[in-house]
Amino acid sequence: MPSFNFNTFVLVALLSLSSVLALPSPGAPKPVAIPLSRRGQHLHTHDDVPEVADLEGIQAHLALLGDKYDQTLAAFQRNTGKAHPLSLLRTILAPLNGINAPLAAPIAQTIAKPLLTALHTRADKEGALELTDSRNKMWYGSIDVGTPPVRFTVDIDTGSSDLFIPSAECETCGGHKPYNLSESETGRSLNQTYNLRFGDMSTTGVQLMEDTVSIAGIAAKSQTFGAALNYSSTFKKGVTDGLLGLGFPSIAVSNTAPLMDNLISQGAIREGVFGMYLAKEGSEAMFGGVNKDKFVGDLQWTPVTQPGFWQVNITGLGSDSSASAVTGQFSAIVDSGTTLFIGDKESVKNLYASIDGAQDASHTAGPGFYTVPCDNVPTVSVKFENTGSFEINPKVLNLGPIKKGSKDCVGGIIALPFGFWVVGDVFMRNVYTAFDVDHSRVGFAKLT
Repeated sequence: MPSFNFNTFVLVALLSLSSVLALPSPGAPKPVAIPLSRRGQHLHTHDDVPEVADLEGIQAHLALLGDKYDQTLAAFQRNTGKAHPLSLLRTILAPLNGINAPLAAPIAQTIAKPLLTALHTRADKEGALELTDSRNKMWYGSIDVGTPPVRFTVDIDTGSSDLFIPSAECETCGGHKPYNLSESETGRSLNQTYNLRFGDMSTTGVQLMEDTVSIAGIAAKSQTFGAALNYSSTFKKGVTDGLLGLGFPSIAVSNTAPLMDNLISQGAIREGVFGMYLAKEGSEAMFGGVNKDKFVGDLQWTPVTQPGFWQVNITGLGSDSSASAVTGQFSAIVDSGTTLFIGDKESVKNLYASIDGAQDASHTAGPGFYTVPCDNVPTVSVKFENTGSFEINPKVLNLGPIKKGSKDCVGGIIALPFGFWVVGDVFMRNVYTAFDVDHSRVGFAKLT
């Protein structure tokens, strides 16, 4: 009978375990981070509640949001050959019933128009993606493009998947830094164009380019991106040069691999994970891992239910008065390019019904808005599939008094007929958020 060699057994077991866990090699690149800043006056911090809610700015932002999702949903169908599940929800559930306040008109017109033409939009092979203008409120950071590298400031948007910057041929891009193909040793034109639509509904051609794109020193070679030939009058005044989408490839209007996917496939980062920390100071986006100094405990992971968007399930919301004010299962997009927390009409109504002193503000602030007493803003809790509860700080939920001197403050959770929920800045500033491409999941953790 052969003898048993304990050392050999342990070695084989360890080798098997390491292959299963797919541990990164010691020489794998370390995670890197870029600092983030924000634009827009209605974005505030825990210690800085606005003197008055910027209703005009908020409504302008919301008016663009529905169109953004229609375009990325259309891209999903073109890229995959099938309709995204949220397309059906959005088409059926999004009619703007009962919204007749004067302030609702701009939102209703902007959202309703793409709904009525949804099938035509999705069949359009040319495609378009909204580059939000200076009225939009987003987090932004810097990337480098080309050889030698040229720095561009871009909005960081987990709700889309394309990268855009101005072309050197753009004559209406104001003071934005242009991308000049002739000045880069590693760039090339793909000789393809498609349309880019701005917030004012003007359109421009976009040239598809390939070049090296770097974030904090890590590079994706031959990254495809768009070089815009024209900017709208509003967008050219913005502080950012373009937009960096961090969604999945299936919603890329250009039908090309997003930056994150190329960083992974080229081995430029240790893990297919990026994390976002949004705060008054030290905000950052980390690529290739997460910054454990920014949160306590473990990340709580919730699965992505349909790759494309960072789409997850919300399973409940609560308030100080009711831990289960909203129950059920709701499809939601985790979107850093959205300022608010958006839900369906009935659920949001039930949430505010559990809050003492809350009032429907549809006819004063806008459709789907509610106010809460400024001196008694509640703590709202949110649960996702497979996670515990995460709290929204009252100072973050509070968008400011509905008018100067008012005792009623606008709440950051609103109802809009999108057909799905949107988890934006109002929630993300209360947690550390990790986006795991490798395992199609989103993680949340409490901040330090």
